[in-house]
This record gives sequence, structure tokens and C-alpha cells, in this order.
Amino acid sequence: MFAGVLALDPFRRHVDILKALGTARCPGVVNFPSVTAIDGEMRVSLEDLGYGVRTEINLLRTAVAKGFGAIAVVDSFGMAREAVTIGVSGLIAVRHTSDAMLAELSELAHETALGLFRLPDAVGGP
Repeated sequence: MFAGVLALDPFRRHVDILKALGTARCPGVVNFPSVTAIDGEMRVSLEDLGYGVRTEINLLRTAVAKGFGAIAVVDSFGMAREAVTIGVSGLIAVRHTSDAMLAELSELAHETALGLFRLPDAVGGP
């Protein structure tokens, strides 16, 4: 079981979130919802304010250091490589990931316990 954690929440410290998850006996975290779903000017603004990919990687790094399993939602090879380096259990590619990027991520995901998943283009439906 993995809990989706909004790493960009300005009102909650990562250590407090992880402490609550530990108390609830939740063994894993995933950076979801993720800034990786945002692009354009909004993404640049979030990065400039310190609420970007770096914050999400720091959450995952802290989680792994505290013994949690972690899955990383990623939108670039660099982000994925850093996530694997810190010891995530698996990768989730965002829905707008190209086939070429998926191939690269798939190779990198072999270094994880769970591999690579892809967010669906649509949730629900017929």
C-alpha cells in the first residue's frame, strides 16, 4: 500500500506527514498528486517558488531514509534517474510521456523492485 502525498503542501512538513503515515502503519509513499502533471508557465512559477520537482524528490529521499517504500511519479529521465538513485521501489510515467521516453524509463525501471507504470490517459470511462 502506498499513500499519495502532496509534497508541495506549504502547511505540512514532510517529517510530520511521514510520522503520521508511520503511526498509521502505511509502508509506502508516492509523490501524487505531482507537479509533473503541470507544464508551461504554471510549472515555471512553482519551480521558482521552490515547489517543484526538487521538493518531491526531497520527500521521497526522506521517506526512503526513514524506511518507507517509495514510488516516484516522473516526467523526465533525469528525475527518474535521481529517484532510482535514492532507492525508490518503482516509477510511474505521467500520461504525456512519449514512447521514446517510455523506452528509456523502462530500462531504468529494471533497477527498481516494481518496475515502470504509466498513468492512464483517462480515468474511468466505459
